[in-house]
Amino acid sequence: MFGIIVVLVMMRYLLQAGLVGANELATVLFVHLSAIGAAVAIGREEHIRLDLVHRKLGVRGKRFSEIASLMVVGGLNLVLAERSLAWIAVTGHTVMPATQAPRVLAQVAVPVGCALAAIYCCTRIAAKLREEPER
Repeated sequence: MFGIIVVLVMMRYLLQAGLVGANELATVLFVHLSAIGAAVAIGREEHIRLDLVHRKLGVRGKRFSEIASLMVVGGLNLVLAERSLAWIAVTGHTVMPATQAPRVLAQVAVPVGCALAAIYCCTRIAAKLREEPER
């Protein structure tokens, strides 16, 4: 994606030209990378959370807080995945203007990323339930 953007900028400013469909390709890649990156962040426990209250909890409270947080994030991702399938069913058949590729190529990143995020949440919850609580 970075290479495509660099080439597009160089062509635009140095040659006053562009590549047909390259902007659409960069957009599709951005959507896919963002969706998959968000799921990977959950798997690495780098997702957004509020630590203000979490830091003040004891060992058991922190464990409960982490599991509850993962359950909420996983549940929201499952809802988003399900709702995005309905959105794709309605709009996925339309085509992108330059490439004439179906929009579903970009849109499919949303349910895939959300499903991966939900799977990561489930695996993180299972790991937290298996680990021995500290004393």
